[in-house]
Amino acid sequence: MKSIQLTNCLFLWTHKLGRFASKCPLLEEIEFSYQKMLPELIRHIGSVHPNLKCLRISLPSIYEGGVHREYDDSWEDMKNEEAFAIAESLHELRFLQMAGRCMSNKGVYAIIKGCPHLECLDITKCCDVDVDDKLRSHCAKIKCVLLPKPMGWSSLPGFACQIEDKAKTMISP
Repeated sequence: MKSIQLTNCLFLWTHKLGRFASKCPLLEEIEFSYQKMLPELIRHIGSVHPNLKCLRISLPSIYEGGVHREYDDSWEDMKNEEAFAIAESLHELRFLQMAGRCMSNKGVYAIIKGCPHLECLDITKCCDVDVDDKLRSHCAKIKCVLLPKPMGWSSLPGFACQIEDKAKTMISP
């Protein structure tokens, strides 16, 4: 099995998903959307499948206004837990969709540094990501980047980024 896609799964225990993923030696892609993905599960998957190519862990848009708040460092680290786990354990990722996840620029920078082969990054609907020149420069080496809009969010059904063309695609406000 090369792909596991689980969306809107209620009552799915992450340790069972981790055990199932461990039994799939050819696994290249995981979609685990519309639920929380524990950092421990991400690290486990990274330990058994360090060459995973595609991860989709998006959440639906439940807030259309966009919020930016100032928090202390402990809150900053907590909301970036998934991003840090990805950066620490999934170094071979090529495609990452984290639309709607709770993370900040700190989490995005960690992912970009920890996943040097990233070709496509979707962080639309991440309300605490501040799209500025520094973020754009960090994303410059990635072929396709889907950034959040500052006011409201765009809809991205599925993972629609095509990177067959060698030209760089950056979709942002």
